Amino acid sequence: MPLAATRAFLVSRQTINENDRLVTLLTENNGLQKAVAPGAARGKNRFGSALELFTHLNIFYYWHQERELWTISRAEILESFYEEISRPESIFEFFTIAEIISRATAENICATKTYRLTSALLNTLKQGVPARFLLIYFLIWFLKIEGLFFDIQKCSSCLQKLQEFAALKTDYSGLLCAKCYSTEKWILSPADLNFFSRILKSSPLQSFYELSSPPARLTELLFEKLEFQLELKLQSRYCLSSS
Repeated sequence: MPLAATRAFLVSRQTINENDRLVTLLTENNGLQKAVAPGAARGKNRFGSALELFTHLNIFYYWHQERELWTISRAEILESFYEEISRPESIFEFFTIAEIISRATAENICATKTYRLTSALLNTLKQGVPARFLLIYFLIWFLKIEGLFFDIQKCSSCLQKLQEFAALKTDYSGLLCAKCYSTEKWILSPADLNFFSRILKSSPLQSFYELSSPPARLTELLFEKLEFQLELKLQSRYCLSSS
């Protein structure tokens, strides 16, 4: 069983027996990986505070071609975001982001863009940008990375440039112009389309300084689109709604 190392963010963990934990890692070059942390469930263990949500780690691990899971031998903390994430105004947003990454990112497929997005969000959180803003930034970019974000420049039916309002198709796959619109639920104003456009052109910090707070309905729209197209129900989304 070869020994290797990678940088990673921890995006989920669960106790699997009285001694061990199963963790999910968003790695820099190996995509999403599940790994066993031997002894991590004990009161005193070699991992200490390393296995906290979104801790940036240097992971040393063993693997075997016939086994799906890595086995972690050592975890070094590169940077901890525990203080920022555990605040009441941040915790539900980042639990939601963690659930999306761990459930909607394909395993064993390079996810460097999502890794970099996660790094950018966490470092921007440390600079005082509200988690609610970072959540919608994440939703837009995660959908973009997964190839699911709609074209905000033209109608998906007639292919003409969007000028007035736009309507989101009932299957969430694209936008319709005023001529092609019928009874769609979600209507986007020019200001909404401009908000999306600016997010896609700017860093999280720059976007925050340039844009006003996003309407809550845009976050709701993106959640519905993500759940519909990825065929999942986010448990943390409903905790977020009640917070």
